Amino acid sequence: KIRAMERITEMRNQLSDLNKELTILSQHDGLTKLYNRRTFEEKAEELWRQATRHQRALSVLLLDIDHFKLYNDCYGHPAGDACISQVSDVLARCLNRSTDLVGRYGGEEFIALLSDTNEQGAAHMCELVRSSIEALGIKHRDSSCSSVVTVSLGASVVNYTTGTDLKAQIGRADQALYESKANGRNCATIREFNPQSKVLVLDKRDDALEMIKKTLQGHCAVVTSTNADECVALAEEYFPEVILLHTKS
Repeated sequence: KIRAMERITEMRNQLSDLNKELTILSQHDGLTKLYNRRTFEEKAEELWRQATRHQRALSVLLLDIDHFKLYNDCYGHPAGDACISQVSDVLARCLNRSTDLVGRYGGEEFIALLSDTNEQGAAHMCELVRSSIEALGIKHRDSSCSSVVTVSLGASVVNYTTGTDLKAQIGRADQALYESKANGRNCATIREFNPQSKVLVLDKRDDALEMIKKTLQGHCAVVTSTNADECVALAEEYFPEVILLHTKS
C-alpha cells in the first residue's frame, strides 16, 4: 500500500508538471517564446487596471521589422524565422523588468506594455531596442533603408489612464509606427496622450463614480476619489478644470 501511495503521489506530481508545461505552451508563441497575442491582451488588461488603481504612467510600444517580406523573399522562410527569433531575443533582453509585458502581435510585429514609463523612458527604451537590433548586423541586401535588418517603432505614452483605454492607446501606437515608416523606417515615433480637460469627481459611492467615468470616457480625463483629503491632494496634483462633489446626504 505504501508503494502504491508513493506511485500515486509521483503520478500526481508528473501530471501537475505536465499541466504547467501545457499552460506555458498555450500562453507563449512557439517561435519567439514571447507571449502570444491572446495572452498578451489578457495580461495587458490587468496591467492597465493596476496602472489605473495606482495612477501610474504606461507606455505601449509597437515594433515592426522593416521590409520583412523582401527579407523572406530573398533569404527564404527558415532565415526569416531565425531573424524573428533573434529580434525577439533582443526584445526580451532590453525589456526585462518583471513588470514589462512583451508579446508577438502577429507575423513580424511585436508589442510591449511598459509600466511606470513616461515619454522620456519610452524614448530611451525605443532607441535601446532599435540600436540593439541594428547592431545584430543581420544582412538585408533588399532593404531600402539599411544594409542590415532594422526595425521601426511607434509608442503611445499615458501619464494617467483615465480618459482613455488600452485599445485606444494601442491604436495610437500603431499610428506612431505608421509615421516611423513614412519617415524612412529604422526610427521611433513617440506620442504622448494628454486629454485637454480634466474632471475630478468626489463621491462615496463606487457605482456613481463608475457611471460618471463611463459617461465621460473619451471626452476628458476623469480622476475619482471617495475620500475628501485624497480629493484635495488630487486637485493640487492635477489642477482639474472641473470638480464634481457629491452633496446629497
